[in-house]
Amino acid sequence: MDITSPLTPVSPQQDKIQDKVGKVSLARYQELVARLLQLSDEHLRAQFETGDAALEIAPMQQVGGSHPAEEPFTVEACLQRLSDDTRIPVATLERRRWVASRWPAERRRDGVPYVVYSILARHRRRWGPLGPARRTAAERAHRPPGVDPGRRQADRRPEGRTPGHRDREGQGDP
Repeated sequence: MDITSPLTPVSPQQDKIQDKVGKVSLARYQELVARLLQLSDEHLRAQFETGDAALEIAPMQQVGGSHPAEEPFTVEACLQRLSDDTRIPVATLERRRWVASRWPAERRRDGVPYVVYSILARHRRRWGPLGPARRTAAERAHRPPGVDPGRRQADRRPEGRTPGHRDREGQGDP
């Protein structure tokens, strides 16, 4: 293994290699990385801005929707027109509109990928800390801390019997 110390002379060819990343200079590489990070941030903002615009044009409705006599345009018609005018597929507009409805602007954080928001939007408790769900008071009352409910269930089975075990008559566990 060749480790170059500060005292070891570096050949001009090795010096050139250290100043390049792939086929570009280190300075150009850093410019490209900065631009890509900027585009990534812009893309995240664009996804939410698209959803926010679709949400403003066609707000989410109560279960059952609106009555056709009340509004001249349906949600589908509004999103189709927006799609035609922006060349963004209707399915993309629908998805971004839905995610934007679940994540108000004040809850969004810089640097968090949009896909994280879209995944968490499906969950009822999307605002809480990530990790194992906290047990409710009722669960705590029925399950002492430190006791694994699966282990308690396994301990109740007759010796030698496991879930799905079949005896000679072909009968399984109840």
